[in-house]
Amino acid sequence: MFKSKDLTEIKRKEFNIDQSVSLSNTWFEISDETKTIDIGKHTKFINATITVKAGGKLTIGNLCEIRGRIIIEENCTLEIGHGLICNGEIKIHSAENAKIIIGNDCLFANPQILNSDLHSIFSIESGMRINNAKDVVIKDRVWLATNSIVLKGTILENDTVVGAGSVVSGKFSSNSVIAGNPGRIVKENTSWSRTLLERRTIKFDNDFSVSSFRIAATAFDHTAVIEMAGKYLVLWNNMDASNYFIFYYLARSILIRHFTHNNIKHLKIADAEVTVITLSNLLIKAYELSNKKNYMCGGYAYLTCKMACKGEKATEIFNEILPHWDNIKDIRFQEKWTLNS
Repeated sequence: MFKSKDLTEIKRKEFNIDQSVSLSNTWFEISDETKTIDIGKHTKFINATITVKAGGKLTIGNLCEIRGRIIIEENCTLEIGHGLICNGEIKIHSAENAKIIIGNDCLFANPQILNSDLHSIFSIESGMRINNAKDVVIKDRVWLATNSIVLKGTILENDTVVGAGSVVSGKFSSNSVIAGNPGRIVKENTSWSRTLLERRTIKFDNDFSVSSFRIAATAFDHTAVIEMAGKYLVLWNNMDASNYFIFYYLARSILIRHFTHNNIKHLKIADAEVTVITLSNLLIKAYELSNKKNYMCGGYAYLTCKMACKGEKATEIFNEILPHWDNIKDIRFQEKWTLNS
């Protein structure tokens, strides 16, 4: 059994744990006979203890924040997709050769997730056990609120919310709110956001993963960013504080990929007609929706203002950002060309 608070480069390679994975007050306990451990980019473990016993399989995607206790018993599986954020200390226990599967972009408070009762119940008549383990499946964009419990055999479809203190078992349809003990659907045709908003302005497709998009954007994979989000560009006027970063990253990729080096002044992305003025207006709005705190976004807004001959607005943005972020003077934000060129 390998036990450590620190993962050496050798152990990271042996277990396929990305170099960007960070550990803070976290312990790994990994059997020498563990089959698979695969942890993606920029995932963080904070005050966590992870146990993987012989034959166990652990897969965690990119951009997750894991807090709490995870136990994977012998020959059991836990799969977590991209972008799971745990605001509190979770407890996940996979036992009895069963699986727990968690999708992309989920939000957990401090739930317990169990695919086994961890004790036996027998029939008096037959003497046979009657409470065998069952797989748990939690799909994309599921929110598990404070002190919720997910029991064996549960299937939570996309965009469900499990209310505080609820105990769920069984299959629940997508876009629903579940509450109570036993949990039942109390509202249907709902969705949710990590940001407090009065209304949702844009609905992204079910197959659009915010976390996968963020990974492409932070890697400056402009082709992937445009392919993943280009269809939403026509909606940029409806962006809000919960999704402005998607449009910022998209505009940045279009700017760098098509405008700054090729002297292109007009193109079409999906159904949207794009000019440097379009990008400038979008980036200004995104910067403002960040409460003028996303200085990188402001930098690209500054650049496109100069390119679009909005000299007064460019100066305003520059003077706002400079006291907080000296990088606004970087060469990447220097004028490439203007509409007058």
